[in-house]
Amino acid sequence: MNKNKILIITAAVLVFLIAVLFAAQALQKKQAAPVIYEPYHFEYIRLTDFNPFEIVRVEIPGSDIVLEKINEQWEIISPQSKNVRIEQNIIMDKIWYMANLSAERIIEEGAADLFQYGLDDPKRAIIIDINGLEAELLFGNMTPDRSACYVMVKGDQKVYTIFSYIAENILFSIDDLRNREIVPQFEPYTLNSLLLENSGVRLELKSNQTANPLIPAFYPFAITSPFKQPRGVNGYVLDAFLKSLSGLYISEFIDDEPESLLPYGLNRAGRLYFEVPQGEVDLYFGIGSDGRLYSKLADRPEVFIIAGLENIVNTTPFSIADKLIMLYFIYTVKDFTVSGEGRTILSEIRGTESNPEFFINGRKARDREFRLYYQSVIGILADAEYPGPEGRTAEGSGITVTFNFTDSTATSTTILNPYNRDFYSVTQNGITEFMVSRSQVLSIFDLADKMVYEE
Repeated sequence: MNKNKILIITAAVLVFLIAVLFAAQALQKKQAAPVIYEPYHFEYIRLTDFNPFEIVRVEIPGSDIVLEKINEQWEIISPQSKNVRIEQNIIMDKIWYMANLSAERIIEEGAADLFQYGLDDPKRAIIIDINGLEAELLFGNMTPDRSACYVMVKGDQKVYTIFSYIAENILFSIDDLRNREIVPQFEPYTLNSLLLENSGVRLELKSNQTANPLIPAFYPFAITSPFKQPRGVNGYVLDAFLKSLSGLYISEFIDDEPESLLPYGLNRAGRLYFEVPQGEVDLYFGIGSDGRLYSKLADRPEVFIIAGLENIVNTTPFSIADKLIMLYFIYTVKDFTVSGEGRTILSEIRGTESNPEFFINGRKARDREFRLYYQSVIGILADAEYPGPEGRTAEGSGITVTFNFTDSTATSTTILNPYNRDFYSVTQNGITEFMVSRSQVLSIFDLADKMVYEE
């Protein structure tokens, strides 16, 4: 092969490689090019075009509903009931849908068979404005996927679809126009007071403004009834209770003009009364002949059902009360004495809050062991309410715990008396209301015996 042929072949290969390189680069650019999607513009089809504020009459013939705007306020013309109270803003929401109704698409023009759409016998809604202009909307069946509803406008032969939630808002009932709130929602801990009377038991809560050492200031509320002396409220139970209270709403209206309260159990009703910054609620409740829980406001005749009311009215004083018998912060205590079982244990807290010293019967105790012992005393929990005077309460058989506080002359005395083999009764300030397990009481002495002292 001569030199010229070699040069020609070499040049051809070079050209081929250059062509391949350019082709690969072009392909890479083509693959890397971003795909641009044109936004989809959904064109709504306007069916009505009214100024909502000029609508003065609304009719829903199938529900026998007629509303009229009189002196800038919407009123019910039909059905007549003096006890039905409707919300103006809710009505206006419905009217906005009717005055500016748009369809998502046209299904058929000049439809001859309206039966297939449920429009041969449609539900109707009529709006009339201040100038007498009128629109009558005809509603048929839902589409197979129930996302939309077939609709027509009187005088127009086209069949359209509108979103199903819009149809539901337009074909409203009187109950849909009512305010279902019992009281405007409030911040739970702004409650001022509460009274619950049920099955002869009276539970009363009030803001904790007492200086009673039995209820430290960190308790936001105190139970003032039925216990003979105020008690704190369990924080976890209280949170759930107040959240239920602030969220009360009417789930179902039953009877606007009841002839008798007897079928609803409201002739022997319980009572829930509470005060919040937004106002007060005075509510009666009872179990009806069908086992349902019915309610009515004290100053109104309507009977209704409130969602979640069972969680509130079934609350018992003991279930909401804090079960700690002697909850006192260690830095508010000057000394405390445990007497019983043939011995007396005097505990003193000296020094400052940042550098405390602990003494038992004059001997300096180690910090950790003393705190465990202190916790066993203040951590005693009520296990049950005191059922009555029975039990072995012979003099000298009980255990007495007395606290003296640093910032006052107040003294708190708690007496634990054997009730039976499993429980002790609890007497505070001469009042016996709770029971504690025997094991809790005896653990006090167990930890005292394990005390470690400084040398």
